[in-house]
Amino acid sequence: MAWSLADEHGIPLADLLDVVRRDLDATVRSAGRTEAGMAGPRTSAGVLALLPAVGIALGEATGAAPLAVLTGTGLGAVLLLVGTGLVLAGVLWTSALTGRVMPR
Repeated sequence: MAWSLADEHGIPLADLLDVVRRDLDATVRSAGRTEAGMAGPRTSAGVLALLPAVGIALGEATGAAPLAVLTGTGLGAVLLLVGTGLVLAGVLWTSALTGRVMPR
């Protein structure tokens, strides 16, 4: 492609290749900045997804027995399913939002 452009339009091949190299460098730098910019939202989403498990662990550590409530009662089972579904939906939504920003 570069060879045919240089031949067809009389552009020096070295200049054309230098422009292509600079464009590729700029594209790589831009992708790196975008990836770095998405690190914060991805980390926040991971922390938020783990908070329910941390809450259950703290409840067990203090003797509140949240696992017994979540697995031993009908309402607890419903709440466990709803909570798990919401956490999963949040992770998928965040993944879709942060994935949309990344260049393909």
